[in-house]
Amino acid sequence: MTTSAPTPEALSVLKPSVHGLVRALYRHAPQPEWPESTHRARYEEAAATRPTARSVRVEPVLLAGMDAEWLLPAEVRSEQVIVYLHGGGFIMGSLATTRPLATHLALATGRRVLVLDYPLAPEVTFPGQHTAILPALLELDRRQGGRNPLVLAGDSAGGALALGAERAVREIPGRRPAITALVMLSPLLDLRLVAPSIDANAPYDPQLPRWLLQRMVTAYLGSRSPSDPAASAVLGPLHGLPPTLVQASPNEGLAGDAQLLADRARRAGASVDSQWWDGMIHVWHAFAPRLPEASGALAAVGAFLDEAAA
Repeated sequence: MTTSAPTPEALSVLKPSVHGLVRALYRHAPQPEWPESTHRARYEEAAATRPTARSVRVEPVLLAGMDAEWLLPAEVRSEQVIVYLHGGGFIMGSLATTRPLATHLALATGRRVLVLDYPLAPEVTFPGQHTAILPALLELDRRQGGRNPLVLAGDSAGGALALGAERAVREIPGRRPAITALVMLSPLLDLRLVAPSIDANAPYDPQLPRWLLQRMVTAYLGSRSPSDPAASAVLGPLHGLPPTLVQASPNEGLAGDAQLLADRARRAGASVDSQWWDGMIHVWHAFAPRLPEASGALAAVGAFLDEAAA
């Protein structure tokens, strides 16, 4: 059973701006006895309390049989399109849970954002998510006549899917979508779950205890090994990455995954811009605009994309 309150020691490590949020997360922390349906319902309920950016227009679309959603800011300052893959540990998440974060991402970056509602585990296991995402990317590129360069982005498990999709796109023979940047927010990348940060940082954030991470990974992988580079793309070849941004907090459980990506990419000769935000929790970005650091992080994504596109 998860404790109902963070310790004073834990709060002393975190920024005061997230103290109230962390207390609320502890009160509503996931429990081991919950079935997937309860995890999903609670995830939806939590996201429903977060505001969307009112100036961003929402437009449903169907791509390769997949439900998706355009988030269109009133002022577009780049032809780049951000394709966003939501978090939720492969077992949760939807267009609705992603809408608050994604509308504020569209507003902060001045780019159109397309959120894909990919299939969830355990109903669909690996590589089912990838085999759904890739046709959607190809259809998007076809509809736009190849005119718009794409940014693949995602948070948590969506970061793993974004990295895997970038790897898959480059294997397409002939003309392929132009992936000009990669953005991962608090990514879950190493499905072996060997990062020491998972346990060391557990007191700071109750969102992803080890038992829940293991449950998510098991539901997603089915019979596949977590060491398979096709599933844990961070373990595979990382040469030739496009300009890549990773934002994480050194105090979150998945800090080790972000560091592993930076280390392996550097050894492969690829450049990864790692931005570390002290005293934050997993995917703090989801709490924009109420959390100043969330708005600041999304603005930094915009600055990174502007510089990468220059």
